[in-house]
Amino acid sequence: GQEVKVTPADLEKEEEQLNAIIARSKEQDAINAKRLEELKAELERVEAEKRAAGSLEEYEEDETALCRTRNPLGPNKSSKDVNLELLKLVKSQFINEPDGEYNNVVRPLTTSEFQQYTQSFSDTQRQTLWECMQKLDDWDYDVFKLQRLMSGDDHYSLASQHNGG
Repeated sequence: GQEVKVTPADLEKEEEQLNAIIARSKEQDAINAKRLEELKAELERVEAEKRAAGSLEEYEEDETALCRTRNPLGPNKSSKDVNLELLKLVKSQFINEPDGEYNNVVRPLTTSEFQQYTQSFSDTQRQTLWECMQKLDDWDYDVFKLQRLMSGDDHYSLASQHNGG
């Protein structure tokens, strides 16, 4: 390889350029800080006008509603219906607090109910789900069997299912 020699003049020139960049950055920071203060003042003025007109509260409620996450099980859902019995079985496997606030859609079974429920299954669908769930931690379950079980179809149709699988 060819060695590159740097002369003191090259270093002085680079230092001069870097100092110029620093000076421009400080100038830009000052301009940005001034602009930020102007925008804050403008925002305060507009909010004061809206408060005086009584429309700020409505705006804040609309904004809050837009920021909330959607409820996939709610009235405006965009997915296919959930089998609540299977969801109860899944929740009961992992959550044993039936009165928790996060159980307002599907209440999991109590520990004793769960043990009794999983002793014998009258439905092969629930039994198959239970067998898959027993193997989750070991990653030893057939994901395609689980897909067929939950959606009634195989994984090839997922691309055409507009409302979820």
